Amino acid sequence: MTTLEKAIEVYGKDMQLNVAIEEFSELIKEICKHKRGEDNLDNIIEEMADCYIMLEQMELIFDIDFSQINDKIVEKKNRLEKRLAEPKDSEMKPCCKCGCEAELISSQTFAWCNIYWYVICTNENCEEKTMLKYDTKRDAISAWNRRANNEL
Repeated sequence: MTTLEKAIEVYGKDMQLNVAIEEFSELIKEICKHKRGEDNLDNIIEEMADCYIMLEQMELIFDIDFSQINDKIVEKKNRLEKRLAEPKDSEMKPCCKCGCEAELISSQTFAWCNIYWYVICTNENCEEKTMLKYDTKRDAISAWNRRANNEL
């Protein structure tokens, strides 16, 4: 029996999940201190080590094979790579109708509603805009750029 398996047996699954929450919280606290200017790299490293240990215990508690986690890591890194390759605000293409610059607009119906995004042509005489409103800037820009390529 490994040390981590023994800890789960002695303290119980529920207690070790509570400890995991505490350790993740301690890492968050150290990150916040760092963002406020504290020189606490050693503390961050220590809390990261605690989190890694608790993640290993969670693998045991939930009977998760690391390959399952690794598959998700690869999937999420690939998704991040794809997002990073998508256009940024500065990469909006000109209007496909008149060639003028485009502008990213945010809108919110009520204060408690989500902000949504769309793109319009800056030429007052042109009524070109994205047909839908999008939840993210990136989605609105991607839709605009597809219009600019006549990909609709």
